Amino acid sequence: MNNNRYYEVVGRFPVIEEDEKPLYPLCNEFPKAKE
Repeated sequence: MNNNRYYEVVGRFPVIEEDEKPLYPLCNEFPKAKE
């Protein structure tokens, strides 16, 4: 039996609506280092 049914179809990574600026950037959000 398979009960993997959902009310709405959602992708693997759903879109998140941010309502505030982040306090700390993630490692991939830092600007590139200048050489």
